Formats: sequence, structure tokens, C-alpha cells
Amino acid sequence: MNAVAYMRVSGKGQEEGDGFARQRKAIESHAAAHNLTITNWYQDTQTGKDEWQDRPGWVSMLAGMSSTRTIVVEKFDRVARAVLVQELILADLAKKDVRIVSTNGDDTDDQSPERQLFRVILAGFAQYERQSIVLKLRGARQRKKEQTGRCEGRKPFGFRPGEDRTLNSIQFLRQNGKTLAEIAEILNANDTMPSRTGKPWTAATLSPILKREGN
Repeated sequence: MNAVAYMRVSGKGQEEGDGFARQRKAIESHAAAHNLTITNWYQDTQTGKDEWQDRPGWVSMLAGMSSTRTIVVEKFDRVARAVLVQELILADLAKKDVRIVSTNGDDTDDQSPERQLFRVILAGFAQYERQSIVLKLRGARQRKKEQTGRCEGRKPFGFRPGEDRTLNSIQFLRQNGKTLAEIAEILNANDTMPSRTGKPWTAATLSPILKREGN
């Protein structure tokens, strides 16, 4: 199975020391033992407190992943030191169907009380965010309805650009005694007044339009 490798050190001292070399050796040994093929290596020199979205190596890794869905690290603190940040990263990766495995076994399926607590907290935040979006959308729809009288569903004929002229013609012809079949024939003879679907006008398509307009 293919995988990518991610390494991180906190500063120049570790970068110039054995930080990357130690991590690479651990990842290579783990890959050999678990039948993994490392297709690409990525690394960053940044503290674990930095936002992971701002790390160039991390960003490049996620952008370059296609069919590969596994990231191998030496230890999970190479991704982030704080457990809460780790869980945020896991949630982000889960949306992308990507998993992380570590060479020392402190994997993301850990059911420690601390991790479970943070997972409950994050789930609560996610639920709150979803509910907030629902309420915002509902409020926006209500405001639009109060302003225009409509906010949902398919817009009536005459709402889209160019349809108002055709609608006015339909109403004018009806008010002057034309039958629905006669109106349809007139409209079909005029290629500048097409129906919304592009199909020929018929009495059946005209009837609900005129009923809605009170004709």
C-alpha cells in the first residue's frame, strides 16, 4: 500500500541535528515492517504551536495526495503537540478520507479519556455550527420572503431575465379574448418569446401561468 511521510522539527537546532534523520529512519523501518511504500516525503521546520494550515510542507502534502490516503509520521506530536490541535487535524483529514499512522503506535484510534473528551467537545462545536447555519439560512429566507413575497422553490415564469416581456404578451392576448391554444400558436410563431424549457408552447403550459397571474 502506498503512503506519504511527514516530518517536522521545531527549529534550526533540530533541523541541523538528527531530527529529520531520526524521523526518516523510524518511518522507513515502519514502512518496511508494514508493507508500505513511501511515495513522497514532506517536512516542515516550525513549532507545533503554529497553525498546521500555514505549514508549507503540510499544505504541499495534502495538495499532492490523490489516491494515497495514508500519512506516516514518527510520532503524533510531529503533527501537533496539543491533543486538541491533533483532534482538529484528524477531523480535517477525516473529511478528506485520509488517516495518519505513527511509527511508535500512538495512533489516532486512541481511546484515552483526554481524546474522548476533546472529541465530544469538537462534536458539540460542529453541531452548534450546523445549527447556526440552519438558523442563518432560515432568517435570510424569511427576510427575502418579507421583501419579495417569495424565497423558495422554482421561480414563476416572468421572474427570469427576458421572461417579463413574454408574460406581458400572454396576459395582453388573454385579456383580448384569445384562447390558450391561439396564444400558444402566436408565441410559437415568434422565436423571440420561447418557453422556459425551450419546448413549444401549449395550452397546458400557459394555463398555470395565467392562473398564477389571476387571468
